[in-house]
Amino acid sequence: MLSSKWTSTPREFPTSGFELLDASSKIEEETLPTYSPEKYYPVQQGEVFNDRYQVLAKLGYGVTSTVWFARDLVAPSNAWNDGTKVEKDIQLKNLLLPTPSSSALADFEEREIKVPAARKILKDRTVYTTSRFPAGDGLPLLGDFGEARFGDEENIGDIMPDYYRAPEVILKSNWDYKVDIWNVAMIAWDIVSSQTLIRGETRDGIFDDGVHVAELVALLGPPPQEFLQKRELSSVFWDEPGKWKNLVPVPDRTLEKLAVNIQGEDVEGFLRWLRLALQWNPEDRPTALELLMDPWLMKGLNLRKKEPKNSEQKTQV
Repeated sequence: MLSSKWTSTPREFPTSGFELLDASSKIEEETLPTYSPEKYYPVQQGEVFNDRYQVLAKLGYGVTSTVWFARDLVAPSNAWNDGTKVEKDIQLKNLLLPTPSSSALADFEEREIKVPAARKILKDRTVYTTSRFPAGDGLPLLGDFGEARFGDEENIGDIMPDYYRAPEVILKSNWDYKVDIWNVAMIAWDIVSSQTLIRGETRDGIFDDGVHVAELVALLGPPPQEFLQKRELSSVFWDEPGKWKNLVPVPDRTLEKLAVNIQGEDVEGFLRWLRLALQWNPEDRPTALELLMDPWLMKGLNLRKKEPKNSEQKTQV
């Protein structure tokens, strides 16, 4: 039934012609360690929300929801139409990218009609595969600030998806803005490598803090004694002198081995930059500005640190 306030007609989507996937195989959000169907609204392609927004295609998924591309069926009442939703933590899925051209949205919509996304149909829901959206060439914007905190305050409690959690978060101790520095490094790795930096799963496929910490020891080496002394839960994994209790074996897993297939001119420089941010002690991690101004990143951006106009000028201390 058409609504009187719609200024455009909803699209009709094909009911056949798409790839039907095996219902017993896990895909998309179902592969997440904490997946529970009850957390997710069972979106149907073509569904209209709030008598206004028609769902066109799936763009991604997270630990509690799926993300969809929708079409506004009502013309905006003014020229400014802010359609950006921002919520919480820093991860690759929370970067908002510009469209490559003004026609990209229409082209994407038409492609979804002609070549519908593969899916699996269950009794209570349909699980769709993500449709690849064309990337633009502009600067990305960080979104998802729903759980953002003030940077000058110490906090405690679980934050971040399991894979991205900094050591102080895993060990349930206080954390501050330096968790974002850790996250930036994790995102950088995800951008350049198809292999995850952290697996963190038991043989049964369950994400486990012990496995996660053991992998960090393998990647970064043992934590400094100062770090262990500040974290009460460190006694679960290390004895008083700081020796690993081996509740979970430390795997043979290093940054260098994982980086063997990374393409680029200066992989060693990238790994050095990565290690700057991936420090056990939050106090040892650089600030955002220091990380940005690192020579490796400046070289990659074709920039250099600003120097005094007069090369002979010296600073007196």
